Amino acid sequence: MTNQKELWDAEYLSKGLPTSYRNEPSRGALVLVEFLKRKNIPISGKLLDLGCGAGRNGVYFARLGFEVYGMDNSENALQQFRERIEASGMHDRIKLFGKSISERFPFPDRYFDIEFDGIAFCHLTENKDREIFKKELLRVLKHSGYFLSYVLAKDYGNISKLQDENGIYTNSVNKTMGKLYSEGELIEFFSPEFECISSENIKKEEVIHGEKFLGSLIVAIFQKK
Repeated sequence: MTNQKELWDAEYLSKGLPTSYRNEPSRGALVLVEFLKRKNIPISGKLLDLGCGAGRNGVYFARLGFEVYGMDNSENALQQFRERIEASGMHDRIKLFGKSISERFPFPDRYFDIEFDGIAFCHLTENKDREIFKKELLRVLKHSGYFLSYVLAKDYGNISKLQDENGIYTNSVNKTMGKLYSEGELIEFFSPEFECISSENIKKEEVIHGEKFLGSLIVAIFQKK
């Protein structure tokens, strides 16, 4: 049986998802920066880009002034990210790590000021993997640090028709798996260790594998207690 890493490697070659064919940052990345500016929080320090993909968000964060640490277990995604780093000249601001987000993160305790999850957490379908993810988020984030999670919502286009009673689905095109969330479910999972500062449901046009539809996503900003 093909594992999820191999499926994601194939996906990044096909360039069917926004993370591999778009250069502009995701809505989640823009929401994070807008929040930081509104709260007068410095756009600097160490930022962990979880499931960083091909780097459109990581390069954006680096250009703003963050020291970016990108983590992904797809070598094809990381190669595309390296190409973006080369083109952008951000070599001194971005470091990449070929690691899964469902295993111990390769960083010391309380190392990061900001953690960014751009549609990565919602591809963890096993409870044990989600618990490891949360445990590691807490371990490597500084006290009172911020974490943004950007996930697919329960009514996300045609994928919503594929989910089981737990929100788990298998993509009919690339066979990758994921989990769809409600706002309440996402907030509850990260509580009480994280306090939810804000959350919203975003509706926007998506084009994935050539199919155009109305996407539904949740973006939530948390602060470590």
